[in-house]
Amino acid sequence: MFSIAYQMLGTVSDAEDMVQDTFLALSRVPSERITHWKAYLCKSLTNRCLDRLKSASSQREQYIGPWLPEPIVTEAGPEEVTLQHDHLSLAYLHLLERLSPIERIAFVLREALGLDYPQIAEMMGKTTANCRKLVSRAKGKMEQKITTKAPGPNRETLPFFKQFLDALYKGDAQQLTHLLAEEPSLYSDGGGKARAALRPLFGQQRITAFLLGINNKMTKPFNVTLVNVNGQPGILKQSDDGIDWIMTCHWENHQIKDLYFYLNPDKMKHIFSSYEVTGTTITIQ
Repeated sequence: MFSIAYQMLGTVSDAEDMVQDTFLALSRVPSERITHWKAYLCKSLTNRCLDRLKSASSQREQYIGPWLPEPIVTEAGPEEVTLQHDHLSLAYLHLLERLSPIERIAFVLREALGLDYPQIAEMMGKTTANCRKLVSRAKGKMEQKITTKAPGPNRETLPFFKQFLDALYKGDAQQLTHLLAEEPSLYSDGGGKARAALRPLFGQQRITAFLLGINNKMTKPFNVTLVNVNGQPGILKQSDDGIDWIMTCHWENHQIKDLYFYLNPDKMKHIFSSYEVTGTTITIQ
């Protein structure tokens, strides 16, 4: 249930709250009134998520800079396979932000849960035809397909990330450009609480310049931790004050297609309270 709520909302804390509220409400309903438990729970969760998403949409419209879904961080390792699902990748969740609240709910019910349209109509209190239109419209807005499945961090990805960090620290513009795909994009989420690009960046030249700007702020040496971020390779930089930033990417053929930087502390405060952040530590000398 958390997975579904997280896809619908894009925030960890809200998803946890919705699941908890759903079960609390269930405890107050006489069991004899429920004939199909799974359907009842799903409908109850869907209604709560839709209400929360509607209220959150206006807040996200006023958000300073790009708004990214809250990351789920786990230890980098071959055993971390539960989050390597396309529907939980940040690239996929970021695409969901293109949809209206009602389109997003219908789309997740169809694509993630695999429900048929009559079932979706029952849960959303709409006609079957209307739900078909909602999902069709959502698919049209999400014309970008996530087709390449990037593996979680392991021995094969470690050299890739160290190569990226070495180039980043040395300010090697040529190597950074080489590591970027032909048409890359970069999203940095600062939320007005940390310095970040206020708009998405596109193209090798602009992204390389942004990364070189990060290089100017780095002190030598520094450590980063190789982690899973929603099942995709990621790097976490932390200090005595907490997490400084998180970087993850969607990459194709050992080149970075999309870069995601988290700098807003509010987007990372749930990580230590929910997960033990461990993983391979890389020291950049």
